[in-house]
Amino acid sequence: MQNETKRVDELSSWLFHLFHGDIIPKTNRPAICLAFSSGCLLHASGQEVAGAFICRRALSEVIKFVPGSQAKSQEVIKRLPGHEERFARSASSNLEINKAFVRISQGEDDAA
Repeated sequence: MQNETKRVDELSSWLFHLFHGDIIPKTNRPAICLAFSSGCLLHASGQEVAGAFICRRALSEVIKFVPGSQAKSQEVIKRLPGHEERFARSASSNLEINKAFVRISQGEDDAA
């Protein structure tokens, strides 16, 4: 379990650096961040297939700017269940998505 926590920490840090650094061009970053965070939200709200699909699509855009990041991108998707909010926040989720995650954690039905 400790190894799992450590790996999730590393992936979260990787996402943070991707979306907060200069790796992804500023013109592309907002759309990729929003898509990834939205996918995380869908996944967390029970739409696992659609959420994972959107996250994969967003990360496929990242791969265009970060050669060699395919393995980490695939690992993010693999470890998405249970870590959706953390990964979304690492990727600069916006206020509306953050509020929706709060509603999910409070058990409200209209989270998405």
